Amino acid sequence: MKIKLFIFLFLTSPLFVNAQDSKGVLAKGEYLTKFETNNIELFKAKCIELARISAIENVFGKVIMQGNSTYIQNSTNNLKNENYNSFNFISDTYVNGEWLYDIEKPKIEYPIQKGSNNEDEIWIKVSVYGKISELKSTTPNFNFITLSCDNKENCETEIFKNGQDFFSKFVSPINGYLSIYLDVPVDNKTYKIFPYKYSKNTSSIKVEADKEYFLFSKNKNILNEPVDSLSAYLTKINNPELNKIFVMFSPENDINKPILSTSNNYNKMLELPDGINSLDFQRWIQKIKASNKNIQILTKYITIIP
Repeated sequence: MKIKLFIFLFLTSPLFVNAQDSKGVLAKGEYLTKFETNNIELFKAKCIELARISAIENVFGKVIMQGNSTYIQNSTNNLKNENYNSFNFISDTYVNGEWLYDIEKPKIEYPIQKGSNNEDEIWIKVSVYGKISELKSTTPNFNFITLSCDNKENCETEIFKNGQDFFSKFVSPINGYLSIYLDVPVDNKTYKIFPYKYSKNTSSIKVEADKEYFLFSKNKNILNEPVDSLSAYLTKINNPELNKIFVMFSPENDINKPILSTSNNYNKMLELPDGINSLDFQRWIQKIKASNKNIQILTKYITIIP
């Protein structure tokens, strides 16, 4: 899908015990690596953290990011399921849970192992035992639909013909801040489509409760913002495409934005929105979830056909 905007300027081996209770899961984890002596206390703390990550991944699965999607890989059968949960970002690793507290003090051992040159080397082995809990996303309580028109009823759709106009409608029961991104897999890029390209608010727009917002519509614009009118275009004329929309709503705080690259203008009236590599967007969105526990994110797929 090529997006065309018309601007209207009028406004290592983990172990676990799966005993479940209302406050979490009992879990054990281990981490083994060659001992380093630069900063012993910092190094030990890092190894304890990695042992905890090992336990969380074994119980709740491993986080894998590919393109425009985030998956949880099951630790027993290696199956990947697309996942929209919030994740913790610790030790440069995303995990689908959090370490609540230790049941036992972390155990640290220094076994001797043979190195590549058959000489003895000191390693560190950390064993942890504690309570962990799975992280769950906040369920979106707003309404968002995609439309092929803005001036008549019954044009809600998730399937668009090549060149067809694209609109959407958003309404929330509470006040908050809204931003929307569109991922185009064939471009391997995620584009910020709301706030609009030339909006004075570059991160997110404050919206009011119970008010209907028709987005990308010059006819029903109730925001004091320049409007981008969107149309759906195929990259290859005869190949249908599946694109993914991320609707982000925060009841309390403005939503930050990732670093975006500015697209080249084709002419004065036709240009692409600013975007970011799809995988980098996934990494950014997980950091946003970790820092804003109340953020609501809805994902919706749309299809573009010849």
